[in-house]
Amino acid sequence: MTVLLCLILAWAPTPSPAAGNGSIERVVADELGHFDFGGRILVVARYKSQVGTRLEVEGTTKNFLLPEDKHFDALGVAKSKRGLLEMEVSSGDRGFVVHDIRETSDSRTVFQELSKNIEKHSAPRQRALIGWGFREANGRGNEFLEDLTSRWQKSGPDQIKLGRESALGWLRLSANAIGTDPRWISYANQVASQFPGDPTVIAALDELDLIETESHWRPRSLFLKELGLVESQEEVLTFEQAELRKRVEEWQAGDRQATLLRGRTTAQYKRHVQAGEAIEGMEREEVVLAWGYPKSVSWIRKGKTFYEGWFYGEREVFFTEGWVFTTQ
Repeated sequence: MTVLLCLILAWAPTPSPAAGNGSIERVVADELGHFDFGGRILVVARYKSQVGTRLEVEGTTKNFLLPEDKHFDALGVAKSKRGLLEMEVSSGDRGFVVHDIRETSDSRTVFQELSKNIEKHSAPRQRALIGWGFREANGRGNEFLEDLTSRWQKSGPDQIKLGRESALGWLRLSANAIGTDPRWISYANQVASQFPGDPTVIAALDELDLIETESHWRPRSLFLKELGLVESQEEVLTFEQAELRKRVEEWQAGDRQATLLRGRTTAQYKRHVQAGEAIEGMEREEVVLAWGYPKSVSWIRKGKTFYEGWFYGEREVFFTEGWVFTTQ
C-alpha cells in the first residue's frame, strides 16, 4: 500500500506556479520598470505588434522575446482582436523572455484584483496601474470607469502627502478620462491649495487646460460653456457660430445645389406655415410667419456663398442664399 501511494504521488503533475497558486506576482505592463523582481512574473498587457520573435504590447517599450520553437494559440487570438494577454516571463539580457501566453479575464476584473493592495506599492507603481486602468476603461463601459475613478479618488490624498510631483502625476494620468468630473476638479483644487502660488503647479494646471476664476480652478471648456462659448481649434466661438459651421460643413459635404431647394409650390409652403412648420426650401419671410423672429442670428461666408443660422432656443433653422437647407 505504501509503495502504491508513493507511485501515485510520483506520477501526479506538479501545478505550474502560473496556474494561480500565488507564487508568481501578477502585474500590468505599465508597472514594469517601477520595481525589481527575481524569477518569473505574470504580465497582463494588450497586444500591439509582432516582428519575428519580438512581441510589443501597450504600456511599455520593453521587448518580449518569443521562443522560436513554441506556438501560443492565445497570441493568434490576440492578434485578430488586439486582445488582452497574460504572459509568464523572466528577465533576460535583451528583454523579457516569454515562457507562456494565455488569454486572461477582462480588464475590469484584472484591475479589481490588482488594485486590492495598491497602497502597498510605490507611488510610481500606483500611478502606472491607475494609468493602465484609465487607458483600458476608455470605451469599455461606464461601470469600469466609475470603479476606477472611485479608486483614483481614494488614493488622491496620499499622493498629495508624497509631494508636488506625485500629486500632479495623479492629476495628469486621469485628465483625459475624467477631466470634467467634479471629483477630478475638486482634486485639482486640493492640489492648488496644498501648494499655493507654486509656479510649477500653476503651470501644470494651465497645461491641463484649467483656468482660475474667483480663486477656483475649473476646466476652460466648462467656463466657456457658462459664457455661451465654445473653443474651436484656435478660435473661441459662440454655440450658435459653432453649430452653424457644423451645419454648413454637412451641407457642403452633400454636394447639393441651393437653387434646387425650393421644390414645392407656394401653396404647399403656405400650408406648412399655417401648421407652424419650418421646412427645407422656405424663404425667410415664411419662417418668420411659421416660427416668429429668432432669439439670435449667426452668419458665415464660404467663398461667394452666404449662410445664416436662426436660433429659437429649442429650435434652429439654417439658410443658404435665403432658402432653408436644414432645421433642427
